Amino acid sequence: MRPPRNEYKYLITLEQKRVLQHLWEKYLVKDSYSDDEGKTPILSLYYDSPNLCFYQEKLDGIKDRSKIRLRVYGSDYQEGAPCFLEIKQRFSDKVRKIRVYREKFDKSMFELDQWRFDNAVERDCFGELLARYNPIPTAQVFYIRDAFQAIIESDLRITYDSNLFGMFPQEKLSQELLMDKKRCLLSENYCILEIKNNTNTLPPWVFDGIQKLGLIQRSIPKYITAVEALGIDVNRLNSGEYL
Repeated sequence: MRPPRNEYKYLITLEQKRVLQHLWEKYLVKDSYSDDEGKTPILSLYYDSPNLCFYQEKLDGIKDRSKIRLRVYGSDYQEGAPCFLEIKQRFSDKVRKIRVYREKFDKSMFELDQWRFDNAVERDCFGELLARYNPIPTAQVFYIRDAFQAIIESDLRITYDSNLFGMFPQEKLSQELLMDKKRCLLSENYCILEIKNNTNTLPPWVFDGIQKLGLIQRSIPKYITAVEALGIDVNRLNSGEYL
């Protein structure tokens, strides 16, 4: 389990990204998990209760909340590829991630009750959410990440996420889907800047870049955006099935 951390998010243009990369390049190195082009494709399957409790808790501004996702670093869930089952917990302004790694994915892992956990923290945290929410596959989000690690500040990580697309749980990424503007969760001229660290202060060089561009911190929830873009909130909450 990772220690609680801070996450600062900003919606920026690609031109602003280029400016920041120039300002910060001497302080950062590329993430070691990046591909040959320096990019990392990420596919996450998000789980929620039948009546979208995780979705509603976010909209209601609940300070202490969780979400569950199955993540791979690729464009598909391939048999035998590494995968991660994650709980992302928010405690007011802090974020903590409980991450379970499996070396080889198989299709049974789509079912949360098929997972076996190695320690008490994992068993307790996942067990409580499964019992309370009965989470089921709800929406997928795919995007491309540029990830950097600070050279001096070992706890500081900076990422840029672009090309965000939403999909239903059983869908696979395709050229046709990528051409569907309704599935695009973010304008092609924008990306999401995330700054993550474990301490309560950011180094001066980070502040200088933020202030120079006049960036404003904001909430940019990928899962929420996907649920609404796909109409899952309308179809599920207005069906009358859970009234």
